[in-house]
Amino acid sequence: MGAKLRFEGSFTVTLDGDDDHPGLAAFLKTLLGGASATALSADEGDEEGEGVAGYKGFWTSAFSQPRLRELYPNNQPTDRHYITTAALPRGAMWVLTFTRDRQARAEYYIDLQRSEDCKVVFTMLHGLQDRIEADFGGPLTWERLDTRKASRISVRIEIPDWRDDANWQLIIDRMASAMGRLRKALGPRLSAAHLEIIQKALDGGRVEGAIEEIRLVDMNTIPEVR
Repeated sequence: MGAKLRFEGSFTVTLDGDDDHPGLAAFLKTLLGGASATALSADEGDEEGEGVAGYKGFWTSAFSQPRLRELYPNNQPTDRHYITTAALPRGAMWVLTFTRDRQARAEYYIDLQRSEDCKVVFTMLHGLQDRIEADFGGPLTWERLDTRKASRISVRIEIPDWRDDANWQLIIDRMASAMGRLRKALGPRLSAAHLEIIQKALDGGRVEGAIEEIRLVDMNTIPEVR
């Protein structure tokens, strides 16, 4: 599996290998004076042939729609199969991506500087799975991804063939709906009170105890969906 390191600038470095290359990513980030590097798996989307030519047209149409533009206010159309915007804690992202089977996915992608930190954040949120999924209105896919640096929480979006622009409006509506619901369910769990407990766990606290603490905070601050 290859990996791509996308910098907030004008270029992308593509690496071949079996992992997300966190060591090299960190090195390049330091070398470039703190540029934000994101390791994204290259096993998604159509990176060759017909896909690349159509992505920019699709995202141009998507960003003209108020619902999706509200979720990604600072993004510009891209020729890539995914779009991202920053989430909390620093290093996490809200991602909309096309998949190789020509479906789509909305995800909360946890890509902090250290792999062990990614797993702690994932574990803490996983401890709230029942409450998060109740707010989302259905099951989510929880991927710790132990063989990779990052982790993710996502929902698959069933779509018709995106290469046919007659389907774009339906696809954009489904993407905006899925991402809106995902952010509505996860966003409150990234509040200052929740992040304070997560930070304790990142600083070496006992994760099991932190999960109990974050559940208590969650129940006291976020009304239960009925």
